[in-house]
Amino acid sequence: NKEKNIAIKVKLGIKYSWLIVSLISYYLARSLISNIFDIPFDTTLNKLMTAVSALLFIFIFYYTIYFICISYLILMAPKIKKRKATPSDDISYSMSVFAPLFFIGYISYIAFSIQTFSIIKFGFGFAMEYDTRDTFFCNNKYMWLSEYSKARFMFIAEGNYRALIPHRDDFTISRLTCTNSEPFYLLVTVQDKKDFMLEALEKQAEMLTSDLKTAISLNVR
Repeated sequence: NKEKNIAIKVKLGIKYSWLIVSLISYYLARSLISNIFDIPFDTTLNKLMTAVSALLFIFIFYYTIYFICISYLILMAPKIKKRKATPSDDISYSMSVFAPLFFIGYISYIAFSIQTFSIIKFGFGFAMEYDTRDTFFCNNKYMWLSEYSKARFMFIAEGNYRALIPHRDDFTISRLTCTNSEPFYLLVTVQDKKDFMLEALEKQAEMLTSDLKTAISLNVR
């Protein structure tokens, strides 16, 4: 009876925790994709990148829960031993709780810890190919960026795209909007407050360098 009760509780815990974690992860993934690509929240619903991000969040959540549970059970182990129970009951209880958690954690460690970056890069690379195309439609014809031949384009709305331009091992994201004059599109890099602050610091550094050069040249004369 004790083992059955434990099994039922474990099944219910896994069932409801999976549902809650999945919903939270999916919402966080949609928010993340919406923020990174600067696109409306509603448009993230049918993006494969959203699903990949959700799986990553689910893994992080369960790995956190795993360590919390293991730590809790380690702290509770001395109290469990003090209970009046037969040795076989203690062994059965420990195995029913520790064994599944140990195997889940061990398999997760092997799958992700060894080549985490490669797995994430492959997942997002595959999703990016699925969610984008290599041309965009403006001025009643398909076009591409000659200066960025490997750029990918995510359709958002009519005349509105996100251009994903490869840059070293990463890529930059730009808003691409169709226009009525040549070159029939407008490309604006997606920026946040940090980017503006970095630009301001770079401009100040350039001004300081220019002033120093001017001062040095005057002193030399």
